[in-house]
Amino acid sequence: MKSIVQRIVMSSLVWIPMVAAEPDWQRVIDDPEQRIQVYVRDVPGSDLQAFRGTTRVQSRLTAAIALLEDHTVAPQWMHNCKAIDIVERVSDTHTISYMINDAPWPVTDRDVVVESQLSQADDGTLTLSVRHREGVFPANDDMVRIAAMEGFWRFTPEDDGWLAVEYQVHAEPGGGLPSWLANSVVQDTPYYTLQAFKQWVAKPDYQTAQRDYVREPAALAAVGDVTPATAQQ
Repeated sequence: MKSIVQRIVMSSLVWIPMVAAEPDWQRVIDDPEQRIQVYVRDVPGSDLQAFRGTTRVQSRLTAAIALLEDHTVAPQWMHNCKAIDIVERVSDTHTISYMINDAPWPVTDRDVVVESQLSQADDGTLTLSVRHREGVFPANDDMVRIAAMEGFWRFTPEDDGWLAVEYQVHAEPGGGLPSWLANSVVQDTPYYTLQAFKQWVAKPDYQTAQRDYVREPAALAAVGDVTPATAQQ
């Protein structure tokens, strides 16, 4: 698959971005049709840049969380995700999982143990924070263990019934990556993941999902014909 940088020329079309980049973030992808922007920034002491992807989607808050919690379908929409398995469900809003990232030959696949915690602010904004965990179980000899990772998914309700979506991660992939792959990771990953997220979150099973620990703003609860799900994701 070609890099998205080769497929999208930086657009000069004017559209209002969901989030203005902070001064140290550099915009590398601007796709007005998909309403997706990707930013990168250098991280002191790291060879791999952090990435931030942003978009907007018309959706209930609960649908976004229900999709992220459905680890069985993650490889179908999360770019380069090969598998996610739940190691421990500490609570409804706190989980530990094991993730394998697919890497093109001859680069070795990466794995990582991830701790995820969900929080909701008074204004309704939902943040799913993720970070790597050490000492949960030994590294797999067939993989390269990701040395460090930290990031988040953030969903901010807007007055017009849409969600502002942010996806941000920085990782230390371990073992070193060729420059062409490093560039692909920080640009393709957020772009393709957000593109697929927008398609998957619209599915009825997620839009009708119920979570007691997610508060829906009235404006979002009124989007579409929302009825209780017959089964949770």
